[in-house]
Amino acid sequence: MEKGIGETLSMVSKSRGISKDALLQAIQEALVAAYRKRLGVKNVKVIFNPDVGSVRVFVVKEVVECVNNPKEQISLESAKKIKEDINLGDVVELEEFDASSTRISAQIAKQVISQRIREAERGSVFQEFKREEGEILTGFIRKISDNTVFVDLGKAEAILPAKEQIRKEKYRIGERIKVYVIGVEQGLKHPQVILSRTHPGILKKLFEADIPELQDGSIKIEKIVREPGVRSKVVVSSVDKNISPIGAFVGVNASRISNILKEFKGEKIDIIPYSDNINEFIQLSISPAKAKEVMADEKKKEAVIIVDKDQLSLAIGRDGQNIRLAAKLCGFKLDVRTREQYEEEKSKLNKG
Repeated sequence: MEKGIGETLSMVSKSRGISKDALLQAIQEALVAAYRKRLGVKNVKVIFNPDVGSVRVFVVKEVVECVNNPKEQISLESAKKIKEDINLGDVVELEEFDASSTRISAQIAKQVISQRIREAERGSVFQEFKREEGEILTGFIRKISDNTVFVDLGKAEAILPAKEQIRKEKYRIGERIKVYVIGVEQGLKHPQVILSRTHPGILKKLFEADIPELQDGSIKIEKIVREPGVRSKVVVSSVDKNISPIGAFVGVNASRISNILKEFKGEKIDIIPYSDNINEFIQLSISPAKAKEVMADEKKKEAVIIVDKDQLSLAIGRDGQNIRLAAKLCGFKLDVRTREQYEEEKSKLNKG
């Protein structure tokens, strides 16, 4: 083995943060595996000294009375020539001399060190992106295959699965894209970073980046529900009574919320003030529609919302998305009706 391998191990240990003992053990295990294959025997012992470059290979044989397998057994008579006080059942180590052992060992050591460096780098990248779970990153779309978008994040390639994509969005190779990290898995070759454009967390993080009052804790996001690309509802509250959470979110001339709307290309976002009064909160949840009255049954988690006729379609929303999101927000089954519809239904029930 090359005499410089000891210095290489020390250098790799310091620069890559890999234990020198772990490297030595890995090299020795690799040498044992290589010589088992080379010599065709199971019991092999390898001793090497990386500082002086010495390599010694031994075949370990069991002392038996009758030899059936010469590669793994030795007779008592032959063993006593090596060590006089040896007995049946003991083992003896017979050194193998191989002219190419130094070259083979050096190659194996280099391979092991390279492999461990790659593993350490993968581990480092994995930990780096593991810390980014729940955060927004910016990358470039590298390719699109089978409805999966592959995003280059610099040190890692990440995937934006079809189920995490906004249906209306069009993705183009080379395009810059903001993504939310929902998970990091240790792959066979590289860490796999899973991204999302649909997770409510991306909305939360974008607001936090643009709104100082969120950063300093003056206002809070209580809950977000989303139908990505269509509509979101964000419940906000204020810790400081002098600060309007709605005003803080919208900004002067809607400057703050307009940045978020641009990012999601027109997804409607309703900012709703939190209320611990369930009737009031349900009333607020159907924004932008205006409710006249709310009758909530907290035990059954059901509520009837009365609206004017001109507000009915707005309260329900296209394909029912507004009332559906409001229900998710409140945790109630919601039934929205005009006063006339409600009275008519009530009358039918009374007659029945």
